[in-house]
Amino acid sequence: MQKNENYIRKTNLVQTLAPYLRWAFGEAAVIAKRDHAIIGPLSQQLEARMGGNKFKANTVMAIKLARSVYFMLKNKTVFDPDRLVAALVEK
Repeated sequence: MQKNENYIRKTNLVQTLAPYLRWAFGEAAVIAKRDHAIIGPLSQQLEARMGGNKFKANTVMAIKLARSVYFMLKNKTVFDPDRLVAALVEK
């Protein structure tokens, strides 16, 4: 495959981040799952949908949180858990 200057390859956001950011988003996913009233039950549904695999569910949640942080910084907005929940419910 030729590399084009205008071509941006889509990659997994969390895998391309620095290891410390990967760890931080993973921890944030675990804490959100444990303590947040809206995200917690939804994360449990996500875990059940993935066959009880907590690691996969936490990874998906970390990716969603990373994307949320990116767009919060880009658009200069505050965190809206309802938008995160809506993005998880769509799948």
